[in-house]
Amino acid sequence: MKRVVDLAEASSDPATETCDVCIVGAGAAAHLAGVIAAETTRPVIGVPCAGGLDGLDALLAVVQMPPGVPVACVAVDGGRNAALLAVEILALGDDGLTAKLAAYRAELRQRNRQAGKQLRGALAGE
Repeated sequence: MKRVVDLAEASSDPATETCDVCIVGAGAAAHLAGVIAAETTRPVIGVPCAGGLDGLDALLAVVQMPPGVPVACVAVDGGRNAALLAVEILALGDDGLTAKLAAYRAELRQRNRQAGKQLRGALAGE
């Protein structure tokens, strides 16, 4: 518990807030995202990690924050989506980042369409 308190104290010091968005893994210390969110004015994204109960316990710990202590939550083991959500938040004030995110999304859309086409072909016996 002392380590969590040390992290919370560090996150509440404006001089140490060098990040614009915090991504916090939530596993055995599933409450950590809430502790960090309570001590910072930065957006916090919680990533529940699979472990006990396949991550359901961590998921519930992240999403059940009290009023006034918001924590965004992605899927269990959803680190990639947490990173993309952080980029979306950061892109609100950065046109260059917005353009890169749009290009990434266009590429992802194209890959998904291609994968769908290949799957339909395989199912049709082509």
